[in-house]
Amino acid sequence: MALTTCNSERFIDAQLGSILGQTRPADEIVVGDDASTDGTATRVTAALADAPMATHVRLHQPRVGYLANVETTARRTTGDLVFFADHDDVWRADKVDRLIGAMAGRTMTAAFTNARIIDDAGVPATTDLWSRAGFGDTDRAAVREGNGLAVLLQRRVATGATMVCTRDLFDAVFPVPDSAVHDHWIALIAATTGTLLAIDEPLIDYRLHRGNMVGMGARNPIRRIRDRFAAGDIPGREAATLAALIERVGDRLDPAARAAVEQAEAHHRLRATLPRRFAARFRVTTRELARGGYRRHHPSGPRSWLYDVVRTPARAAGQ
Repeated sequence: MALTTCNSERFIDAQLGSILGQTRPADEIVVGDDASTDGTATRVTAALADAPMATHVRLHQPRVGYLANVETTARRTTGDLVFFADHDDVWRADKVDRLIGAMAGRTMTAAFTNARIIDDAGVPATTDLWSRAGFGDTDRAAVREGNGLAVLLQRRVATGATMVCTRDLFDAVFPVPDSAVHDHWIALIAATTGTLLAIDEPLIDYRLHRGNMVGMGARNPIRRIRDRFAAGDIPGREAATLAALIERVGDRLDPAARAAVEQAEAHHRLRATLPRRFAARFRVTTRELARGGYRRHHPSGPRSWLYDVVRTPARAAGQ
């Protein structure tokens, strides 16, 4: 199990208590703390002092960042199954047992689960994690039927805090490209080279609070568009991630899967090189909308088209 922490004093006791209280304990707990300045290290050390499994704690100095902490911590695990854990969530008591059962006998497999959403105080929200991610019945059925790649090329549905993967898939995943986030990348590798499972049970309490480094954002569409402007070159990162996927596992993709990935890469590459002049940008994006590119590669094609129309690219190829 790979558990990452950073200034986790408020929530780490509850998370470690839920991990240590599993009906089927993990074989090892590997903790990576990213230069916490509060009492996190002391709390982790105290909680794990009498743990009935192997424990390893690394205190990063200086800070390496969330994604680097996840990768370096995960790569220090040794088990046949690798669970990912965030510092501020709470696991259901049967999570490990339930997922070990789901993964039994499988190779090249990753699984992610649903989750109950809670706030700072642990009060449940009225919606669950998959509802907030827009992962509805149609997409869930597609994943069950082995068509997870089509879903992943349109939206991000796998949350790292709920994930587990087999060691052979894990070895294919790392290193994670600089453009990617680990959970989406793991899901892409599983969907293209093995099996991606979606477990429709809320096996963790996923905590939303102001300090989340990576997590679900507000559902307000104006807020989402504003956040996308602040996030920088999203199309460029999407294209780079898909190019990295082809480079990493392209020789193992069947022709249809490779064509779908290449089509998605081309779409995001086009978006990353849009003209700065409004009239030209409107023509290019509207043509792509008519060809179905926005529909195939976004949860809401018209909204993403509108975003591309109104934003002014920082720079464009040949301009």
